[in-house]
Amino acid sequence: MTVHLAQDSLIQTVRQVQAAFEALLDILELQSQLESDTQAAAAENQSFLHSIASTLLAIGELRQKLRTMQIISCYCMC
Repeated sequence: MTVHLAQDSLIQTVRQVQAAFEALLDILELQSQLESDTQAAAAENQSFLHSIASTLLAIGELRQKLRTMQIISCYCMC
């Protein structure tokens, strides 16, 4: 009977260790997925910010050209 109890205890311990390793593998997999998602989001944000910066620069250039044209037209009217 004591041998049977020892075997049951050993089997239970092995199952607990196995469950702990499975949980650890799940955690590592989730961490890897999170890192991948974070890198993808960072790349999307960088692309979005680049687009905004390009648009703002283009608007700035258009304003500069418009001011130049206004100045030229003021001199031509005088």
